[in-house]
Amino acid sequence: MRFLNSVKALYVAVAILFVTVAMDSYIDIRKEAMQAQHLEINSGLERVVRLNRELTNMLMIAVLDQSILRTASYDTVNNQLKTTLNTLVDLTKTQDSSAEIAMISMSRGELQGYEENIIILIKSGKWKEARAATFSDEYVLARKTNEIDIDTAVVSVIGELTASVQWFGEVRKTALGARIGALFLLLWLGIMFSRKTRTDLAEQVHLRTEISAANKLLEERVKERTEELRLLLHSVGEGIFGVDLLGKVTFVNPAALNMLGFTEEEMIGKDVHSLIHHSHEDGSSYLAEDCPMHASYARGVESQVRGEVLWRKDGGFFSVNYSSTPIAKEGKTIGAVVAFRDVTDRKLAEEKASVFFNATNDGLMLLSPEKGFVHANAAAVELLRFETLADLLRCGPSDISPEVQPDGRNSAERVKEHITTAMKHRVAHRFDWMHKRCDGAPLPCEVTLIPIMIAGEPQLIAGIRDITERKENEEELKRRFEELDRFNRLTINREQRMIELKEEINQLHEQSGGAKKYKIVS
Repeated sequence: MRFLNSVKALYVAVAILFVTVAMDSYIDIRKEAMQAQHLEINSGLERVVRLNRELTNMLMIAVLDQSILRTASYDTVNNQLKTTLNTLVDLTKTQDSSAEIAMISMSRGELQGYEENIIILIKSGKWKEARAATFSDEYVLARKTNEIDIDTAVVSVIGELTASVQWFGEVRKTALGARIGALFLLLWLGIMFSRKTRTDLAEQVHLRTEISAANKLLEERVKERTEELRLLLHSVGEGIFGVDLLGKVTFVNPAALNMLGFTEEEMIGKDVHSLIHHSHEDGSSYLAEDCPMHASYARGVESQVRGEVLWRKDGGFFSVNYSSTPIAKEGKTIGAVVAFRDVTDRKLAEEKASVFFNATNDGLMLLSPEKGFVHANAAAVELLRFETLADLLRCGPSDISPEVQPDGRNSAERVKEHITTAMKHRVAHRFDWMHKRCDGAPLPCEVTLIPIMIAGEPQLIAGIRDITERKENEEELKRRFEELDRFNRLTINREQRMIELKEEINQLHEQSGGAKKYKIVS
Protein backbone atom coordinates (compact mmCIF):
# COMPACT_ATOMS: atom_id res chain seq x y z
CA MET A 1 0.00 0.00 0.00
CA ARG A 2 2.83 2.36 0.82
CA PHE A 3 4.37 1.66 -2.56
CA LEU A 4 1.09 2.30 -4.34
CA ASN A 5 0.88 5.71 -2.68
CA SER A 6 4.32 6.67 -3.94
CA VAL A 7 5.31 8.46 -7.09
CA LYS A 8 7.36 5.39 -8.02
CA ALA A 9 4.15 3.44 -8.59
CA LEU A 10 2.94 6.14 -10.97
CA TYR A 11 6.19 5.97 -12.90
CA VAL A 12 5.92 2.17 -13.07
CA ALA A 13 2.36 2.33 -14.43
CA VAL A 14 3.27 4.88 -17.08
CA ALA A 15 6.38 2.89 -17.98
CA ILE A 16 4.27 -0.28 -18.41
CA LEU A 17 1.91 1.57 -20.75
CA PHE A 18 4.78 2.90 -22.85
CA VAL A 19 6.50 -0.50 -22.93
CA THR A 20 3.34 -2.37 -23.95
CA VAL A 21 2.53 0.17 -26.69
CA ALA A 22 6.10 -0.08 -27.93
CA MET A 23 5.86 -3.87 -27.73
CA ASP A 24 2.71 -3.87 -29.91
CA SER A 25 4.43 -1.70 -32.47
CA TYR A 26 7.47 -3.95 -32.41
CA ILE A 27 5.32 -7.08 -32.81
CA ASP A 28 3.52 -5.56 -35.79
CA ILE A 29 6.79 -4.63 -37.44
CA ARG A 30 8.35 -8.04 -36.76
CA LYS A 31 5.20 -9.85 -37.90
CA GLU A 32 5.08 -7.95 -41.17
CA ALA A 33 8.80 -8.51 -41.73
CA MET A 34 8.49 -12.25 -40.98
CA GLN A 35 5.46 -12.63 -43.23
CA ALA A 36 7.29 -10.83 -46.03
CA GLN A 37 10.33 -13.08 -45.50
CA HIS A 38 8.25 -16.27 -45.50
CA LEU A 39 6.40 -15.07 -48.60
CA GLU A 40 9.75 -14.57 -50.30
CA ILE A 41 10.85 -18.06 -49.16
CA ASN A 42 7.62 -19.65 -50.51
CA SER A 43 8.05 -17.80 -53.79
CA GLY A 44 11.61 -19.10 -53.97
CA LEU A 45 10.48 -22.69 -53.30
CA GLU A 46 7.83 -22.41 -56.00
CA ARG A 47 10.49 -21.09 -58.38
CA VAL A 48 12.73 -24.05 -57.49
CA VAL A 49 9.88 -26.48 -58.30
CA ARG A 50 9.17 -24.73 -61.60
CA LEU A 51 12.80 -24.62 -62.67
CA ASN A 52 13.31 -28.29 -61.69
CA ARG A 53 10.38 -29.31 -63.84
CA GLU A 54 11.62 -27.13 -66.68
CA LEU A 55 15.01 -28.84 -66.59
CA THR A 56 13.46 -32.32 -66.42
CA ASN A 57 11.06 -31.61 -69.28
CA MET A 58 13.89 -30.11 -71.33
CA LEU A 59 15.91 -33.32 -71.07
CA MET A 60 12.94 -35.62 -71.76
CA ILE A 61 11.91 -33.69 -74.89
CA ALA A 62 15.50 -33.61 -76.14
CA VAL A 63 15.77 -37.41 -75.72
CA LEU A 64 12.37 -38.14 -77.26
CA ASP A 65 12.93 -35.78 -80.22
CA GLN A 66 16.60 -36.73 -80.41
CA SER A 67 17.37 -33.03 -80.77
CA ILE A 68 20.42 -31.56 -79.09
CA LEU A 69 19.02 -28.08 -79.60
CA ARG A 70 16.47 -28.74 -76.90
CA THR A 71 19.26 -28.61 -74.28
CA ALA A 72 20.65 -25.24 -75.37
CA SER A 73 19.10 -23.31 -72.47
CA TYR A 74 19.96 -25.93 -69.81
CA ASP A 75 22.90 -23.95 -68.35
CA THR A 76 20.86 -20.75 -68.13
CA VAL A 77 17.96 -22.43 -66.32
CA ASN A 78 20.37 -24.37 -64.06
CA ASN A 79 22.17 -21.13 -63.05
CA GLN A 80 18.82 -19.52 -62.23
CA LEU A 81 18.02 -22.52 -60.06
CA LYS A 82 21.39 -22.27 -58.24
CA THR A 83 20.87 -18.55 -57.64
CA THR A 84 17.41 -19.20 -56.23
CA LEU A 85 18.73 -21.90 -53.89
CA ASN A 86 21.53 -19.59 -52.65
CA THR A 87 18.97 -16.87 -51.97
CA LEU A 88 16.86 -19.35 -49.97
CA VAL A 89 19.93 -20.38 -47.95
CA ASP A 90 20.61 -16.71 -47.05
CA LEU A 91 16.96 -16.08 -46.13
CA THR A 92 16.77 -19.07 -43.78
CA LYS A 93 20.15 -18.76 -42.02
CA THR A 94 18.52 -17.73 -38.72
CA GLN A 95 15.38 -19.92 -39.07
CA ASP A 96 14.54 -23.47 -38.15
CA SER A 97 13.87 -24.33 -41.84
CA SER A 98 17.52 -23.80 -42.77
CA ALA A 99 18.16 -27.56 -42.48
CA GLU A 100 15.37 -28.36 -44.99
CA ILE A 101 16.73 -25.80 -47.45
CA ALA A 102 20.15 -27.39 -47.10
CA MET A 103 18.60 -30.82 -47.92
CA ILE A 104 17.06 -29.32 -51.11
CA SER A 105 20.48 -28.06 -52.18
CA MET A 106 22.03 -31.47 -51.46
CA SER A 107 19.38 -33.48 -53.39
CA ARG A 108 19.53 -30.95 -56.23
CA GLY A 109 23.27 -31.47 -56.46
CA GLU A 110 22.73 -35.22 -56.79
CA LEU A 111 20.03 -34.67 -59.42
CA GLN A 112 22.28 -32.31 -61.37
CA GLY A 113 24.92 -35.03 -61.55
CA TYR A 114 22.45 -37.35 -63.38
CA GLU A 115 21.36 -34.52 -65.68
CA GLU A 116 24.91 -33.57 -66.62
CA ASN A 117 25.60 -37.25 -67.49
CA ILE A 118 22.47 -37.32 -69.74
CA ILE A 119 23.57 -34.11 -71.51
CA ILE A 120 27.00 -35.64 -72.19
CA LEU A 121 25.28 -38.67 -73.77
CA ILE A 122 23.03 -36.38 -75.83
CA LYS A 123 25.98 -34.31 -77.07
CA SER A 124 27.77 -37.58 -77.98
CA GLY A 125 24.75 -38.72 -80.05
CA LYS A 126 24.16 -41.74 -77.84
CA TRP A 127 20.42 -41.34 -77.87
CA LYS A 128 19.63 -44.84 -76.73
CA GLU A 129 21.81 -44.58 -73.67
CA ALA A 130 20.54 -41.06 -73.02
CA ARG A 131 16.95 -42.31 -73.18
CA ALA A 132 17.74 -45.16 -70.80
CA ALA A 133 19.42 -42.75 -68.33
CA THR A 134 16.52 -40.29 -68.55
CA PHE A 135 13.95 -42.87 -67.61
CA SER A 136 16.16 -44.85 -65.25
CA ASP A 137 15.00 -45.66 -61.74
CA GLU A 138 17.96 -43.78 -60.24
CA TYR A 139 17.13 -40.50 -62.03
CA VAL A 140 13.43 -40.86 -61.21
CA LEU A 141 14.28 -41.57 -57.55
CA ALA A 142 16.57 -38.54 -57.42
CA ARG A 143 13.77 -36.35 -58.83
CA LYS A 144 11.27 -37.69 -56.32
CA THR A 145 13.74 -37.18 -53.45
CA ASN A 146 14.23 -33.55 -54.50
CA GLU A 147 10.48 -32.98 -54.76
CA ILE A 148 9.95 -34.50 -51.30
CA ASP A 149 12.67 -32.23 -49.85
CA ILE A 150 10.96 -29.23 -51.43
CA ASP A 151 7.57 -30.25 -50.01
CA THR A 152 9.16 -30.80 -46.59
CA ALA A 153 10.70 -27.33 -46.70
CA VAL A 154 7.35 -25.78 -47.61
CA VAL A 155 5.70 -27.52 -44.68
CA SER A 156 8.53 -26.41 -42.35
CA VAL A 157 8.26 -22.80 -43.49
CA ILE A 158 4.49 -22.81 -43.03
CA GLY A 159 4.87 -24.41 -39.59
CA GLU A 160 7.50 -21.87 -38.54
CA LEU A 161 5.30 -19.01 -39.72
CA THR A 162 2.34 -20.44 -37.82
CA ALA A 163 4.42 -20.82 -34.63
CA SER A 164 5.68 -17.25 -34.96
CA VAL A 165 2.18 -15.92 -35.41
CA GLN A 166 1.06 -17.86 -32.33
CA TRP A 167 4.01 -16.53 -30.30
CA PHE A 168 3.29 -12.98 -31.36
CA GLY A 169 -0.32 -13.52 -30.37
CA GLU A 170 0.71 -14.73 -26.90
CA VAL A 171 3.03 -11.76 -26.46
CA ARG A 172 0.28 -9.40 -27.57
CA LYS A 173 -2.09 -10.98 -25.03
CA THR A 174 0.54 -10.59 -22.29
CA ALA A 175 1.11 -6.95 -23.25
CA LEU A 176 -2.65 -6.34 -23.24
CA GLY A 177 -2.92 -7.86 -19.77
CA ALA A 178 -0.03 -5.71 -18.54
CA ARG A 179 -1.65 -2.63 -20.05
CA ILE A 180 -4.95 -3.37 -18.34
CA GLY A 181 -3.09 -3.91 -15.06
CA ALA A 182 -1.30 -0.57 -15.53
CA LEU A 183 -4.61 1.18 -16.14
CA PHE A 184 -6.04 -0.32 -12.96
CA LEU A 185 -2.89 0.74 -11.12
CA LEU A 186 -3.32 4.29 -12.40
CA LEU A 187 -6.95 4.29 -11.32
CA TRP A 188 -6.00 3.02 -7.87
CA LEU A 189 -3.24 5.60 -7.60
CA GLY A 190 -5.72 8.33 -8.53
CA ILE A 191 -7.96 7.27 -5.67
CA MET A 192 -5.05 7.06 -3.23
CA PHE A 193 -3.63 10.43 -4.31
CA SER A 194 -7.04 12.01 -3.84
CA ARG A 195 -7.13 10.75 -0.26
CA LYS A 196 -3.52 11.81 0.25
CA THR A 197 -4.32 15.30 -1.03
CA ARG A 198 -7.00 15.79 1.58
CA THR A 199 -4.58 14.61 4.26
CA ASP A 200 -1.86 16.90 2.92
CA LEU A 201 -4.15 19.92 3.08
CA ALA A 202 -4.71 19.30 6.77
CA GLU A 203 -0.98 18.82 7.30
CA GLN A 204 -0.23 22.07 5.43
CA VAL A 205 -2.45 24.01 7.80
CA HIS A 206 -0.57 22.44 10.71
CA LEU A 207 2.80 23.10 9.05
CA ARG A 208 1.98 26.77 8.44
CA THR A 209 1.40 27.15 12.15
CA GLU A 210 4.70 25.44 12.96
CA ILE A 211 6.58 27.45 10.30
CA SER A 212 5.22 30.70 11.70
CA ALA A 213 6.48 29.74 15.15
CA ALA A 214 9.82 28.62 13.70
CA ASN A 215 10.20 31.92 11.81
CA LYS A 216 9.74 33.86 15.00
CA LEU A 217 12.36 31.70 16.71
CA LEU A 218 14.69 32.11 13.71
CA GLU A 219 14.29 35.89 13.79
CA GLU A 220 15.26 35.91 17.44
CA ARG A 221 18.31 33.76 16.71
CA VAL A 222 19.28 36.01 13.78
CA LYS A 223 19.12 39.01 16.10
CA GLU A 224 21.27 37.16 18.65
CA ARG A 225 23.76 36.13 15.96
CA THR A 226 23.88 39.66 14.57
CA GLU A 227 24.63 40.98 18.02
CA GLU A 228 27.37 38.36 18.45
CA LEU A 229 28.92 39.38 15.13
CA ARG A 230 28.74 43.06 16.12
CA LEU A 231 30.49 42.30 19.40
CA LEU A 232 33.08 40.22 17.54
CA LEU A 233 33.79 43.04 15.08
CA HIS A 234 34.15 45.48 17.96
CA SER A 235 36.46 43.23 19.99
CA VAL A 236 39.03 42.07 17.39
CA GLY A 237 42.30 43.96 17.07
CA GLU A 238 42.35 43.77 13.27
CA GLY A 239 40.67 46.40 11.12
CA ILE A 240 37.69 44.95 9.25
CA PHE A 241 35.35 46.55 6.73
CA GLY A 242 32.96 45.36 4.04
CA VAL A 243 32.16 46.77 0.58
CA ASP A 244 29.42 46.17 -1.99
CA LEU A 245 29.78 45.49 -5.72
CA LEU A 246 30.58 49.17 -6.34
CA GLY A 247 33.33 49.24 -3.73
CA LYS A 248 31.32 51.36 -1.29
CA VAL A 249 31.77 50.68 2.43
CA THR A 250 28.83 48.81 4.00
CA PHE A 251 30.27 48.30 7.50
CA VAL A 252 33.46 49.02 9.42
CA ASN A 253 34.64 48.00 12.90
CA PRO A 254 36.06 50.32 15.61
CA ALA A 255 39.63 48.99 15.20
CA ALA A 256 39.63 50.06 11.54
CA LEU A 257 38.18 53.47 12.40
CA ASN A 258 40.82 53.97 15.09
CA MET A 259 43.71 53.10 12.75
CA LEU A 260 42.35 55.17 9.83
CA GLY A 261 41.20 58.18 11.89
CA PHE A 262 37.70 58.32 10.35
CA THR A 263 34.28 58.16 11.97
CA GLU A 264 31.79 55.51 10.89
CA GLU A 265 29.60 58.17 9.19
CA GLU A 266 32.60 59.39 7.19
CA MET A 267 33.24 55.92 5.74
CA ILE A 268 29.82 54.25 5.26
CA GLY A 269 28.69 54.61 1.63
CA LYS A 270 32.04 56.01 0.45
CA ASP A 271 34.26 54.50 -2.26
CA VAL A 272 36.90 52.66 -0.24
CA HIS A 273 39.68 52.84 -2.86
CA SER A 274 39.55 56.60 -3.33
CA LEU A 275 39.20 57.05 0.44
CA ILE A 276 42.06 54.96 1.90
CA HIS A 277 43.87 53.07 -0.91
CA HIS A 278 44.36 55.64 -3.67
CA SER A 279 48.20 55.83 -3.70
CA HIS A 280 51.31 53.72 -3.28
CA GLU A 281 53.81 54.36 -0.48
CA ASP A 282 55.87 56.63 -2.76
CA GLY A 283 52.79 58.76 -3.51
CA SER A 284 52.26 57.45 -7.04
CA SER A 285 48.68 56.80 -8.10
CA TYR A 286 47.25 53.32 -7.40
CA LEU A 287 44.72 52.41 -10.10
CA ALA A 288 41.59 50.64 -8.84
CA GLU A 289 41.90 48.07 -11.65
CA ASP A 290 45.25 46.97 -10.19
CA CYS A 291 43.97 46.81 -6.60
CA PRO A 292 43.43 43.32 -5.03
CA MET A 293 40.46 44.71 -3.04
CA HIS A 294 38.81 45.78 -6.31
CA ALA A 295 39.51 42.30 -7.78
CA SER A 296 37.63 40.68 -4.86
CA TYR A 297 34.32 42.54 -5.21
CA ALA A 298 34.53 43.02 -9.00
CA ARG A 299 35.82 39.59 -10.10
CA GLY A 300 35.44 37.35 -7.03
CA VAL A 301 39.23 36.93 -6.55
CA GLU A 302 40.53 36.16 -3.03
CA SER A 303 43.87 37.79 -2.13
CA GLN A 304 46.47 37.79 0.66
CA VAL A 305 48.55 40.98 0.38
CA ARG A 306 51.71 42.04 2.25
CA GLY A 307 53.59 45.31 2.36
CA GLU A 308 51.01 47.79 1.04
CA VAL A 309 49.86 51.02 2.75
CA LEU A 310 46.51 52.51 3.74
CA TRP A 311 45.99 56.27 4.03
CA ARG A 312 44.66 57.99 7.15
CA LYS A 313 42.24 60.86 7.27
CA ASP A 314 45.11 63.23 8.20
CA GLY A 315 47.02 62.32 5.01
CA GLY A 316 49.52 60.00 6.65
CA PHE A 317 49.88 56.33 5.83
CA PHE A 318 50.83 53.11 7.60
CA SER A 319 52.05 49.71 6.37
CA VAL A 320 49.55 46.84 6.40
CA ASN A 321 49.14 43.19 5.55
CA TYR A 322 45.57 42.45 4.53
CA SER A 323 43.27 39.76 3.17
CA SER A 324 40.47 40.52 0.74
CA THR A 325 37.73 37.88 0.48
CA PRO A 326 34.72 38.02 -1.88
CA ILE A 327 31.20 37.61 -0.43
CA ALA A 328 29.05 35.24 -2.51
CA LYS A 329 25.30 34.66 -2.45
CA GLU A 330 23.70 31.92 -4.56
CA GLY A 331 26.91 31.63 -6.54
CA LYS A 332 27.17 35.37 -7.32
CA THR A 333 29.63 37.86 -5.80
CA ILE A 334 27.81 40.63 -3.91
CA GLY A 335 30.78 42.34 -2.27
CA ALA A 336 33.94 41.69 -0.26
CA VAL A 337 35.33 41.72 3.28
CA VAL A 338 38.78 43.20 3.98
CA ALA A 339 40.73 42.47 7.16
CA PHE A 340 43.98 44.38 7.74
CA ARG A 341 46.71 44.62 10.37
CA ASP A 342 49.10 47.53 11.03
CA VAL A 343 52.61 46.12 10.51
CA THR A 344 54.54 49.40 10.71
CA ASP A 345 56.56 48.31 13.77
CA ARG A 346 57.17 44.89 12.33
CA LYS A 347 58.30 46.36 9.00
CA LEU A 348 60.74 48.68 10.84
CA ALA A 349 62.14 45.70 12.76
CA GLU A 350 62.51 43.74 9.53
CA GLU A 351 64.33 46.65 7.91
CA LYS A 352 66.74 46.85 10.85
CA ALA A 353 67.33 43.12 10.69
CA SER A 354 67.88 43.40 6.94
CA VAL A 355 70.48 46.13 7.43
CA PHE A 356 72.37 43.96 9.94
CA PHE A 357 71.95 40.90 7.72
CA ASN A 358 73.45 42.58 4.68
CA ALA A 359 75.99 44.91 6.34
CA THR A 360 78.36 42.24 7.71
CA ASN A 361 81.26 40.89 5.65
CA ASP A 362 80.55 37.38 6.91
CA GLY A 363 78.26 35.20 4.85
CA LEU A 364 74.90 34.69 6.55
CA MET A 365 72.38 32.08 5.42
CA LEU A 366 68.98 31.12 6.80
CA LEU A 367 68.80 27.33 6.95
CA SER A 368 65.64 25.26 7.40
CA PRO A 369 66.46 21.66 8.44
CA GLU A 370 63.53 20.50 6.30
CA LYS A 371 63.77 22.82 3.25
CA GLY A 372 67.46 23.74 3.05
CA PHE A 373 68.65 27.33 2.51
CA VAL A 374 65.73 29.78 2.36
CA HIS A 375 67.65 33.10 2.40
CA ALA A 376 71.23 34.43 2.30
CA ASN A 377 73.00 37.78 2.23
CA ALA A 378 75.13 39.19 -0.58
CA ALA A 379 78.36 38.31 1.29
CA ALA A 380 77.44 34.60 1.24
CA VAL A 381 76.69 34.73 -2.50
CA GLU A 382 80.06 36.44 -3.10
CA LEU A 383 82.06 34.14 -0.82
CA LEU A 384 80.70 31.03 -2.54
CA ARG A 385 81.04 32.69 -5.99
CA PHE A 386 77.45 32.19 -7.12
CA GLU A 387 76.08 34.54 -9.78
CA THR A 388 72.72 35.11 -8.07
CA LEU A 389 71.03 34.46 -4.75
CA ALA A 390 68.58 32.12 -6.50
CA ASP A 391 71.49 29.91 -7.62
CA LEU A 392 72.66 29.60 -4.00
CA LEU A 393 69.17 28.84 -2.64
CA ARG A 394 68.86 25.92 -5.04
CA CYS A 395 71.73 24.22 -3.16
CA GLY A 396 71.83 22.42 0.17
CA PRO A 397 74.67 22.37 2.74
CA SER A 398 76.13 19.24 1.17
CA ASP A 399 76.09 20.81 -2.31
CA ILE A 400 78.50 23.58 -1.24
CA SER A 401 80.88 21.15 0.48
CA PRO A 402 83.43 18.66 -0.93
CA GLU A 403 82.56 15.00 -0.67
CA VAL A 404 84.87 14.54 2.34
CA GLN A 405 86.31 16.95 4.90
CA PRO A 406 90.07 17.31 5.56
CA ASP A 407 89.77 14.79 8.41
CA GLY A 408 88.51 12.19 5.90
CA ARG A 409 84.91 12.09 7.14
CA ASN A 410 81.90 12.27 4.77
CA SER A 411 80.63 15.85 4.48
CA ALA A 412 76.92 14.92 4.23
CA GLU A 413 77.10 12.90 7.46
CA ARG A 414 79.02 15.64 9.27
CA VAL A 415 76.46 18.27 8.14
CA LYS A 416 73.65 16.27 9.74
CA GLU A 417 75.66 15.85 12.96
CA HIS A 418 76.37 19.59 13.28
CA ILE A 419 72.74 20.56 12.53
CA THR A 420 71.47 18.02 15.06
CA THR A 421 73.89 19.32 17.71
CA ALA A 422 72.83 22.96 17.20
CA MET A 423 69.10 22.15 17.21
CA LYS A 424 69.35 19.84 20.21
CA HIS A 425 71.30 22.12 22.56
CA ARG A 426 69.63 25.37 21.34
CA VAL A 427 72.93 27.31 21.67
CA ALA A 428 75.40 28.69 19.14
CA HIS A 429 77.52 25.89 17.69
CA ARG A 430 80.90 26.88 16.17
CA PHE A 431 83.28 24.69 14.14
CA ASP A 432 85.78 24.82 11.27
CA TRP A 433 84.54 23.59 7.91
CA MET A 434 85.83 23.19 4.37
CA HIS A 435 83.30 24.62 1.89
CA LYS A 436 83.40 24.31 -1.88
CA ARG A 437 82.82 27.36 -4.02
CA CYS A 438 80.56 27.29 -7.07
CA ASP A 439 83.62 26.97 -9.32
CA GLY A 440 84.92 24.04 -7.25
CA ALA A 441 87.62 25.96 -5.38
CA PRO A 442 88.02 25.06 -1.67
CA LEU A 443 86.97 27.65 0.92
CA PRO A 444 88.07 27.04 4.54
CA CYS A 445 85.52 28.65 6.87
CA GLU A 446 84.61 29.08 10.47
CA VAL A 447 80.89 28.18 10.67
CA THR A 448 78.54 29.31 13.43
CA LEU A 449 75.05 27.74 13.68
CA ILE A 450 72.56 29.77 15.75
CA PRO A 451 69.12 28.15 16.36
CA ILE A 452 66.10 30.51 16.05
CA MET A 453 62.31 30.24 15.66
CA ILE A 454 60.54 31.89 12.71
CA ALA A 455 56.72 31.67 12.52
CA GLY A 456 56.81 28.73 14.92
CA GLU A 457 59.28 26.81 12.73
CA PRO A 458 62.77 25.98 14.05
CA GLN A 459 65.51 27.30 11.76
CA LEU A 460 69.24 28.08 11.86
CA ILE A 461 71.27 31.16 11.03
CA ALA A 462 74.45 29.82 9.45
CA GLY A 463 77.34 32.29 9.59
CA ILE A 464 80.42 31.53 7.47
CA ARG A 465 83.71 33.42 7.85
CA ASP A 466 86.57 32.99 5.40
CA ILE A 467 89.58 31.74 7.42
CA THR A 468 91.85 31.17 4.45
CA GLU A 469 94.42 33.66 5.79
CA ARG A 470 94.20 32.18 9.29
CA LYS A 471 94.72 28.69 7.91
CA GLU A 472 97.70 29.90 5.88
CA ASN A 473 99.23 31.53 8.99
CA GLU A 474 98.65 28.34 10.96
CA GLU A 475 100.32 26.31 8.23
CA GLU A 476 103.28 28.76 8.15
CA LEU A 477 103.64 28.61 11.93
CA LYS A 478 103.46 24.82 11.84
CA ARG A 479 106.12 24.71 9.12
CA ARG A 480 108.45 26.94 11.16
CA PHE A 481 108.01 24.82 14.28
CA GLU A 482 108.88 21.72 12.23
CA GLU A 483 112.01 23.40 10.86
CA LEU A 484 113.08 24.45 14.38
CA ASP A 485 112.53 20.93 15.63
CA ARG A 486 114.57 19.53 12.77
CA PHE A 487 117.40 22.05 13.48
CA ASN A 488 117.38 21.09 17.16
CA ARG A 489 117.64 17.43 16.27
CA LEU A 490 120.56 18.17 13.89
CA THR A 491 122.39 20.19 16.58
CA ILE A 492 121.98 17.46 19.20
CA ASN A 493 123.19 14.82 16.75
CA ARG A 494 126.26 16.90 15.84
CA GLU A 495 127.35 17.33 19.46
CA GLN A 496 126.93 13.59 20.07
CA ARG A 497 129.12 12.84 17.05
CA MET A 498 131.88 15.20 18.30
CA ILE A 499 131.93 13.44 21.65
CA GLU A 500 132.27 10.07 19.91
CA LEU A 501 135.21 11.37 17.77
CA LYS A 502 137.03 12.74 20.84
CA GLU A 503 136.63 9.41 22.62
CA GLU A 504 138.13 7.58 19.61
CA ILE A 505 141.15 10.00 19.54
CA ASN A 506 141.72 9.52 23.29
CA GLN A 507 141.66 5.74 22.84
CA LEU A 508 144.29 5.98 20.06
CA HIS A 509 146.57 8.09 22.27
CA GLU A 510 146.27 5.64 25.15
CA GLN A 511 147.06 2.69 22.86
CA SER A 512 150.23 4.50 21.68
CA GLY A 513 151.24 5.12 25.31
CA GLY A 514 150.30 8.77 25.37
CA ALA A 515 147.90 10.70 27.58
CA LYS A 516 144.29 11.55 26.67
CA LYS A 517 144.13 14.63 24.49
CA TYR A 518 140.51 15.71 25.18
CA LYS A 519 138.63 16.03 28.40
CA ILE A 520 135.07 14.85 27.84
CA VAL A 521 132.32 16.28 30.03
CA SER A 522 129.21 14.14 30.24
